[in-house]
Amino acid sequence: MVTVMLLSGLLLLLLLLYFALRRPPGIPPVSRSLAPSSDEMVTEALLFGFLIFLIFLSLRRPPGLPPGIWGLPVVGWLPSTSVCLSDQVMKLRKAYGDIIMWRIGGLTFVFLYDYDTIKNALKRLELSDRPTFFTYSVYSPGSTIGLIFSNGLQWQRNRRFTLRQLRDLGMGKTALEDAMQEQARQLVQDFKKHTGKDQPLPLSLGVAVLNIIWTMVADTHHELDDPKAHDFIRLIGMTVDHLQGPVFLFNIFSWLQTLAPKFLKKRLGYYAIKNDLKRVQGTMKRLCQNTWVVEPVLTEVPEVAFDFVQCLHCYNGIHLSDFFNILQEIEEFIKEHKATLDPSHPRDLVDFYLIELQQFKDSPQENTLSDDDLTEVMTELFIAGVDTTTSFLRWAIKYLAKYPQVQARLQRDIDAVVPKGGFLYYHERSKLPYLEALIHEVHRCVSLIPMAIAHTASQGTQIEGYTIPKDTVVLPHLECCQKDPKYWEQPHHFHPDHFINPDGSFNAKKEGFVPFSIGRRSCPGESLARVEVFVFLTVILQNFSFAPPPGLELTMDKDPEVLIFNAPKPYRVIITERV
Repeated sequence: MVTVMLLSGLLLLLLLLYFALRRPPGIPPVSRSLAPSSDEMVTEALLFGFLIFLIFLSLRRPPGLPPGIWGLPVVGWLPSTSVCLSDQVMKLRKAYGDIIMWRIGGLTFVFLYDYDTIKNALKRLELSDRPTFFTYSVYSPGSTIGLIFSNGLQWQRNRRFTLRQLRDLGMGKTALEDAMQEQARQLVQDFKKHTGKDQPLPLSLGVAVLNIIWTMVADTHHELDDPKAHDFIRLIGMTVDHLQGPVFLFNIFSWLQTLAPKFLKKRLGYYAIKNDLKRVQGTMKRLCQNTWVVEPVLTEVPEVAFDFVQCLHCYNGIHLSDFFNILQEIEEFIKEHKATLDPSHPRDLVDFYLIELQQFKDSPQENTLSDDDLTEVMTELFIAGVDTTTSFLRWAIKYLAKYPQVQARLQRDIDAVVPKGGFLYYHERSKLPYLEALIHEVHRCVSLIPMAIAHTASQGTQIEGYTIPKDTVVLPHLECCQKDPKYWEQPHHFHPDHFINPDGSFNAKKEGFVPFSIGRRSCPGESLARVEVFVFLTVILQNFSFAPPPGLELTMDKDPEVLIFNAPKPYRVIITERV
């Protein structure tokens, strides 16, 4: 990256020097004494030769890289905006093989397609870091806080802490599953209000998922029809949309952060993504305290805030409070937890974090924990945990509505093993092998995060004999694994029997199945998400059927603007209560 910028700067400088020293054509020298001397001509020739050399260097691909697209100096080769990035990358496999290189902007990207290659690469320490993308740095400045975008010791400690707290707070335990069952029961009551209508899925679906995270993080929850919880769901969705919008240009052209004028930054979403984070954290604090100001009275509001307010008003009438001092409010919430902390009876993830923070009082040099880090961990759990699980449930219901024969088979299976009004715990899931197969097949078909979260090479290394220079962005193409004919009988069709053994049992160990990524950076919330999805779908299908509105065909087309998260396009469905 630095090399590209230096070459670009030298190239521009030499061009300026060349044309400054060169006499304009058609203008004769005033006198012989003003004609260029032989020394000047030699200087011009040397500058011109060096210019050609720099152009050659910028066009020349370093040796040892995987095959692929090198592109033009400085800009590389930009992807199309009319086809989603994962599909463009997938097409390159036919031309270049299982490992390809693509220079986009000032960065070199390496994409991995083969399951074994991905598995071996992602378990390596030198490929465990996150790149210094602008969008990542908004959440984790300098990769020093949080869980998803941090690196090094900070990431290792936060990952261990999060996994431990997910376990201790109930992941895999009956207490948390009982809370899920209660949310599912309330979801049934809310869905009954929406039966027989041609409409989108109710937002209560997202609130039910949200409440599971609330219970673990802050020991609280909200009613499924609570308007402020609905606003939070919309805000999370908007935040994810901004993450994969045109703001991506600031990732591949880092100099835009310094040189781009304000109007361009505004248009590309530079300010919006920064304000999204503040709004999520501010809303988290207010929801934790059960306080909400519907229409804030603001006196001095930045132009960006006005734009965001207008955007929210267009987004189903969202009204959020306070655009200022958000992080300070989060700090106050943490202080309240500190004041009421009882180390012998921790209530939630915040308490566990504060207890661990206290343990480093006597050795501050070893401490990587802080209030800012806690705020970021909470934020990432909400954005990642709520949006992905809710998007998956929306995908699953869309597939069920499109394939009524699959839906009917699942309902027959559920009716046979679960009494009306009863529940099935996750450890009893072997009684519903086809439901397990359905869940896995939806994961396989949609690939919620088609190319995972980006990795970077913290040092020069090799993959399958190819040279991977330091700071190369490495992306495993998970969707390609999950649609590889080597592993799947019908790779491009919805076919739950991919996961059914000949004896009718569920086949849990399928190579090429990587919906939660793999290796050192695999999703820490995988187990929680699996339980949530199983519990919610069992109860939903026990009580309701789903169908497209008359005359409407549901399509599974991707959004061409998708860069990171493959959320379903908005769709309408008719909910029918089963009797």
